[in-house]
Amino acid sequence: MKLKIENCMNCDKQFTKKAGSRQVYCCEDCNFDYIGWTVDPVSDCWIWNGSFRKDGYSTFRSTGAYRYMCKRHHGNPPNGKNLAMHSCDNIKCVNPNHLSWGSHLDNSNDKIQKNRHVYGEDSKRSKLTNDQVIEIKVILQNKTYDKLSSIAEYYNVSAETISCIKNK
Repeated sequence: MKLKIENCMNCDKQFTKKAGSRQVYCCEDCNFDYIGWTVDPVSDCWIWNGSFRKDGYSTFRSTGAYRYMCKRHHGNPPNGKNLAMHSCDNIKCVNPNHLSWGSHLDNSNDKIQKNRHVYGEDSKRSKLTNDQVIEIKVILQNKTYDKLSSIAEYYNVSAETISCIKNK
């Protein structure tokens, strides 16, 4: 196997690579930094210059660029806190000062606290409109049904959904 000495495109440090390899950086950090980011002077967000997933989150290699930056500056995620959270709420941001590790509960609480949580028919996962929920509440209040399952079948939802509406 032939080895070749190259200079890193980012830091100009010499590194050894296999002949024929397309490697142009001495390490992942140099690759990340070379792709880089653009600083938004208003928010101080570092907007990733690389690629993005369909949902708008940044990508770097096989992970999120924001996640890579969080790990690089804050270390490995602690047990139970494996989400890289954005305090700025900008999913394209890789500023390590805007990133921290958190749990799913931390992330949900953050969304609720910042009024970003989607409720009711505004949710992509909603099967009922707000008007349908009101109709169901009227049916439940007037007791004009045999079983919860009959209401559920009519609205094409589960009996558990009807029970949740009943108990709210």
